[in-house]
Amino acid sequence: EWGDRGETTAAGQDIQDTWDYLFENNKDIVAWTYFDSNLNSPTGGWELKGEALNRFQDILKNDSRVMRIDELGSIDPGPELICQDPTANNTGGPLPCTYDPPPSDIVPPAVPTGFKVDSIGDGQITISWNANTEPDLYYYSIRYKPANAGNSAWIWPAPKITETSWTFTGLTNGELYDLEIRSVDNDLNKSQYTSLQATPQSSSPTYDPDINQDGNINLVDLSILMGNWDTKWLPNQYPRADINKDNKVGLIDLSIFMDMWR
Repeated sequence: EWGDRGETTAAGQDIQDTWDYLFENNKDIVAWTYFDSNLNSPTGGWELKGEALNRFQDILKNDSRVMRIDELGSIDPGPELICQDPTANNTGGPLPCTYDPPPSDIVPPAVPTGFKVDSIGDGQITISWNANTEPDLYYYSIRYKPANAGNSAWIWPAPKITETSWTFTGLTNGELYDLEIRSVDNDLNKSQYTSLQATPQSSSPTYDPDINQDGNINLVDLSILMGNWDTKWLPNQYPRADINKDNKVGLIDLSIFMDMWR
């Protein structure tokens, strides 16, 4: 009944967040479907519409974690999860569940070591880490979010990573990000996360020839530049006429200005 959440962008993000959460927390099986329009929900409120429907369809078409029913036959289901008869649960609390047979391993793998930033680029951050030594290591789980955002903002860019490096892309230059990784073994035991922070930056310099900051690049700016010609400053004390920020105003600044003025 996801239609009850509305059809806004926030409703669509709610679907995406739930989808990511289910995979990150290794739910045993997830089956999603939805009512098409004009079917028999009492008030029409069950159907997905707007951005909620768009996001749901995008997940079905483009998320590599989606599997069709006819793809499931070749998958080893692993131990069966046996739960108490729900009709016997009169307390409203969680039902006790056990695996049959029980998993043979309940020891989590080690936290990945050597976690570091290898490079920072235009809208991207490349990280790497040391390979775990456990023979039953299954995969690594990574996630990221803006550093000033809450836990609901975590994004898992891939379901299972077996390499020892990853490049986050589509990031905002100048924004600080939290990056985390943990290891998962064949019995789905998970290590604790290890984390670091990094900020993507444009690899090309950014020049601003609008020296007087009036929204225009014109003769007024050129006059200010020439009035500061051959002036030098201490490091990090640049006037705006020092366009390339090399501690002096000269031919390089004039060349940049003329190129951008045109």
